[in-house]
Amino acid sequence: MPELDDLRLTVAAADLANFGTVARNQHVSQSTVSRSVQRVEASIGRPLFVREGRTVRLLPDASFAIDRLRQLIDDWDRLVLSSQSVERTSLSVFCTVTASQLIAPSLFERFRQSRPDVYVDLRTGSASAALPAVIEGTVDVAIAPLPDSLPRGLIAVARERTPFVAVAVRDIRALTGQTLLLSRQGLLRELSERWVRKHLGGDVAIREAETNEEVLALAAMGSGVAIIPKLVVSASPLKGRVHEISVPAPLPIIT
Repeated sequence: MPELDDLRLTVAAADLANFGTVARNQHVSQSTVSRSVQRVEASIGRPLFVREGRTVRLLPDASFAIDRLRQLIDDWDRLVLSSQSVERTSLSVFCTVTASQLIAPSLFERFRQSRPDVYVDLRTGSASAALPAVIEGTVDVAIAPLPDSLPRGLIAVARERTPFVAVAVRDIRALTGQTLLLSRQGLLRELSERWVRKHLGGDVAIREAETNEEVLALAAMGSGVAIIPKLVVSASPLKGRVHEISVPAPLPIIT
């Protein structure tokens, strides 16, 4: 079977009508040009040239074959060029563990259908780290609770709404005197702590954890009452170990 170089040398021979000139231009021997032409002719099953001393003449009915060889070479060159010039596009996404389980899969399933060429780099962490990651440019997009206001230049779209719930391993009739488990920082901490101050005052102790998943784990171990988004409980394998308890006033809802 002829190689791509055989095709190139054969087309050059048709253009220049001289194997020697082709050999000099391509920095190969004349015998290399001759063997390349022979391989192409053997492959297509017909002669392409009439040899006349040091020159060659393309047979009248061989022009179509040369045009097809030229098209094959051009198609290959365009394919190589496009493959080299297209850079792999990537999208870095930050989200909480819960969001990566309940929101990201369906969201990016639709995205992949329209942009299968984009590589999605998923990073997880606490909700409080989401907005700083976008602002600092370490990620392109974050899936996280929306703050009351966004810094200039950022755009947000609401995808889900979920209420906070209070959960514990046993039924508790009153939260006063209990240990409340809250996330350490960020919007969720602000909302839950604001609710605690308003409705419970100083009659509770507060224990902190870095992420909502850690807060729920502490509650499942009997360390207190977790106040966390219901979405976190729904996504957790620990949901069967805790149950919701009644609270003196509606808990916040986050978007």
